[in-house]
Amino acid sequence: MRHLRQGGWSGAALAALGCAALGGAVLVAVAGPLDPPSGAVASTYKTLTEVEPRIAINASNTPGDADSLYRITQPGSYYLAGNLTGASGKYGIEIAASGVTLELMGFSLIGVAGSKSGIVSFGDQTGIVIRNGQVRGWGQIGVEVGWSAGNIVFPTILEGLMASENTDIGIRVGRGCIVRACSARANGSHGLDGDYAAQVIDCQASFNGGNGISLGVNASAIDSTAWGNGMDGFSIGLGTLARGCTSGSNTGSGFRTALSSSIIDCQAYDNLGSGIVLNDASVARGNSCGYNGLTSSATGYGIHVTGDRCRVENNHCIENDVGIKVDGHRSRIDGNSCEANGTGFDVDGLDNLVIRNTASASDGANYSIIAGNSVAPRVNVVDSDGWAGITNANHPWANFGH
Repeated sequence: MRHLRQGGWSGAALAALGCAALGGAVLVAVAGPLDPPSGAVASTYKTLTEVEPRIAINASNTPGDADSLYRITQPGSYYLAGNLTGASGKYGIEIAASGVTLELMGFSLIGVAGSKSGIVSFGDQTGIVIRNGQVRGWGQIGVEVGWSAGNIVFPTILEGLMASENTDIGIRVGRGCIVRACSARANGSHGLDGDYAAQVIDCQASFNGGNGISLGVNASAIDSTAWGNGMDGFSIGLGTLARGCTSGSNTGSGFRTALSSSIIDCQAYDNLGSGIVLNDASVARGNSCGYNGLTSSATGYGIHVTGDRCRVENNHCIENDVGIKVDGHRSRIDGNSCEANGTGFDVDGLDNLVIRNTASASDGANYSIIAGNSVAPRVNVVDSDGWAGITNANHPWANFGH
């Protein structure tokens, strides 16, 4: 031990040297080669186009013309970078090309006095998508796309739009267009107007001067609401369907059909007119209609059959002036329930089939049916426990009053 301290390394020194050597080996192992690879060094940043692969709506990218603030003339994806304020005598954004997607990014197009429509597309443009923003206060229509007087379908999709306080229609779409999760409020004319084969899904129309939702031929309204509008809640054209919709507190009727249209599983409450008005060859099935016509000087009905050859089946009508009123001919009135109406069933047309209905607690008659109709026995079972002793109580087609 004495020899090591005087002429050699101590044990501690040797240990320190070993650790240093080991550490150096680790550093060398993770450092990698000191020489850079051959060739030019490549950039790793992304261009603005790669970060935001859409085109901003502005004077450089989408310059306007004599009657539009901005005009899209090439296919592509465009976006709004901020609120847009209109100008007198001009449209806000005109889409003059097919294959355009316009993302409003939650911003608003705000009209001014004398302005034209907010967003428009005229002519034969197809494949247009407009999403996520508000269009309000324009001098004409809020959004008008895909509308054509011809027979060609120009599909357009509108999603997540709010059209309000425009002088004319809130949203107007043409043939084969889809309007989803949009709202139209306090517009001067109709809230939402769709042409041939248009689809309206999960939409709302309220406090508009005209109809809430007005649809043309072979169109459909699904799971939508019309409330407090100046005319009818829903006005639907030939061969058109309303399913799962709600219509209430409208100045006109809740639903009004053209020929061969269907109102299925809908609600019509507290309209000044009737809950549902059916034209020729139309269907009302599984609907609930209540409190219609009660605050109007005119009579309102739960369901009013004005046309011929209709089917009125499995509906529930409560607290209307008249539950179901039939003025047309050769319709089938089957399996309906009318409770606490002024009159339950009032049938003034001819050759109608009236079967398997129930009426209760009417202020007047449960059934008022003129001669000349095919009516199953009307059976009164009020306060009766002796069912088997009542004449025709077991008749399979009987109409019951209680």
